[in-house]
Amino acid sequence: RIKHGDRILIHSAAGGVGSAAVQYAQFVGAEIYATASPTKHEYLRSIGVNNVASSRDQSAFSIKMGELLGEERIDVVLTAGNLIDVSLHLLATRGCFIELGKRNVLSQGEMRDRRPDVQYFTYTMNELLYDKPKEITHLMKQLSDHFESGAFQ
Repeated sequence: RIKHGDRILIHSAAGGVGSAAVQYAQFVGAEIYATASPTKHEYLRSIGVNNVASSRDQSAFSIKMGELLGEERIDVVLTAGNLIDVSLHLLATRGCFIELGKRNVLSQGEMRDRRPDVQYFTYTMNELLYDKPKEITHLMKQLSDHFESGAFQ
């Protein structure tokens, strides 16, 4: 669970899943670091995401994240795509890495080989619906309540 004060890196933050993750992270009071194509940086800043880096250039991403974080590390990484290795480098000891994509996904063994301390989760909605229907039903009810209250848009 993401909690107040956690540093979360949300890749593709201006997309559908990324936008939802940004709203949730803001709701719980997490410190957000985001990637997006340069044309979407201003949009992210307009919704309160000030720590933004390019998702298009690994070198530029590394440099910008170094400037933003200094000696600090990220607590949670959400969906890294082509930036897996550099994202793992930014992840704190015993951090959490959540991969929702279907491409460039590491197996549990590959993650253990690279970072045995990391909590690693790979999810797709169709897997969750099948494996954890009660949890998904509860989650959807919570989301619906947040949308109805205006907390999420």
